[in-house]
Amino acid sequence: MAHYSSKGKSRLTSRTATTNPEWLKVCSQIGLLVNNWARRGDLAVYGGEDASEGRAVASYYAEIAEIELNIPKAFGTATLPSHVGDLNERDCQYEFPTATGILFHESLHARHTGWDTGYLSTKLDNTEAQAFMLLEESRIEAKGVIERPENKLFLRSSGLNMALEDVNEETLAKVSDTWAGATLAGLALARYDARVLEAEDVREIYLAVVALLGEDLYKSLRAVWVEFQTLTVPQVERAIELAKKWVELLREADPEGEPQSGDPFAEESGEGEESEGEGEGKGSPSSALAEALGALSESAMNAELNTSDALSDQQTKEEWDKDAKARQEANKDKQNRQQEARKIFDKSHNAEGSGSSSRVQQKRKPTGEERASAVTIAKMLEKAKYRERSVHTRKSVMPVGRLNARVAVQNQAMKSMGLQGDLPAWKVKSRKHTDDPTLKLGVLVDISGSMGSAMESMATTAWVLSEAGRRVQAKTAMVYYGSGVFPTLRVGQRLDEVTVYSAPDGTEKFSEAWTALDGELGMTFGDGVKMLVVVSDGAYTPRQQELCVKALTECRANGVAVLWITPKNCHGYTASAMIRSAGWGVHLDGMETSQIALTVGKSASEALGKVGSLT
Repeated sequence: MAHYSSKGKSRLTSRTATTNPEWLKVCSQIGLLVNNWARRGDLAVYGGEDASEGRAVASYYAEIAEIELNIPKAFGTATLPSHVGDLNERDCQYEFPTATGILFHESLHARHTGWDTGYLSTKLDNTEAQAFMLLEESRIEAKGVIERPENKLFLRSSGLNMALEDVNEETLAKVSDTWAGATLAGLALARYDARVLEAEDVREIYLAVVALLGEDLYKSLRAVWVEFQTLTVPQVERAIELAKKWVELLREADPEGEPQSGDPFAEESGEGEESEGEGEGKGSPSSALAEALGALSESAMNAELNTSDALSDQQTKEEWDKDAKARQEANKDKQNRQQEARKIFDKSHNAEGSGSSSRVQQKRKPTGEERASAVTIAKMLEKAKYRERSVHTRKSVMPVGRLNARVAVQNQAMKSMGLQGDLPAWKVKSRKHTDDPTLKLGVLVDISGSMGSAMESMATTAWVLSEAGRRVQAKTAMVYYGSGVFPTLRVGQRLDEVTVYSAPDGTEKFSEAWTALDGELGMTFGDGVKMLVVVSDGAYTPRQQELCVKALTECRANGVAVLWITPKNCHGYTASAMIRSAGWGVHLDGMETSQIALTVGKSASEALGKVGSLT
């Protein structure tokens, strides 16, 4: 079998080519995939037409921990690197099921083919060693079906095509009908017992093999591979006995037909090479063998087509299950946030009972300048909120919008096989503005000690934003957070006065404040136009910084505009770093109170505009 080589040191020097630079990214992603499947971290992947020394579509070289992949054979000669996405993504695996099956097969070699080949070579002659590796092909796939049943169909898609590489007219011409039939059975029918192939995939192959071997010999050989599939590497002595039993049965049935083969455990790079004199046999396979080969070829094509339908059904089910699980998790998360909101926004909950040391330092009526700022910002918010739009995605067979190149290639491949290639390869989005959208305005204000010098300007900012929200009939809520979390504005409430709080707290519970605010307003799970305003320098603990970046990322994913305000005399570089890390938010750093009307208004409009650009 050319799919596995234990003596691969010489391969590093015998291979003269390197992976095409255009395919390096794909091979790197494949490396992550096969390491995950093999539960390893040391596997490397080489891609090129000379992979496996030209004898197979892929091979695993154990001693150098490398998988070689013949890219044109695996993906098709017309496939470009740009057509292949990240195979670590499930959708991409479904686009290239045969290549995925091949890679899964090699990763199973890397995981399960851990035999001590030096020891095996002292116990097995060359023919027995070949039988051992033949039995190993279906054993590892049987393990794979048990460990990852979701990948079974990929193995089914590729299994018979891989068998065709080892059983073809050239190889059949060199051996007797009995030995060739046994090899065909070990590669194809054994995969049925490994639960990789279905009965409809191997029915014709079975009839052809039984005609070659006879019912009794077939049953005896089948008993060997069925038991071999149950073995693990520590059971090496029994594995050796079964390989010997396989050869013993064939030698007894056809003592003159034994093929002359090279040592599959040899050091040379040409592992499994022909020995001198091999290949001087019949010149062409018998009619019975030719019939068996035809049955294999036809079954391989039918299995691939049948698997295509099964894969489509499995992909649909997986997507449904994924969506259902996501909805369940989202609903659970929503309930948790709403529960946190009920606790924080309870009428009895205030600064004194929150765990914060912050207290009211001053209450006063808003100045004329502050009222004017609120009016100015309200006008800008009123205009900006109409950026909300509903987006409808429509797929089409006719050219319109954006082309999905991979689907287009699939259509061409289906047409070349005589099938109707009419998968929708074009996608276009239509956008409609929503009449009078509701604005949800959430405000978070930091009252930790690092914000002490800015509490006056923060109080002004908080009042101006709350008043602007009231003027545009926004659903507004405000939370202060430090060592504790407490609300300073509940939905439907109006702030008649500017309230200045102290900032004595030594830490910041940003995540708890965000969770309560989101649960109250439905920022990440509700509709309407949504904007989060954070007044803070972002000087949090590492854990809170991590949670803050996660919150900003949630805002981006759910279309929540973010405006982050850092008052003058506070250092906002940590806030800027978190915004850059999440890739979301507009930051006003070092803002003076006198700038609120114009700067906050424009920045709020800019933040809402970013949400519009996402669609």
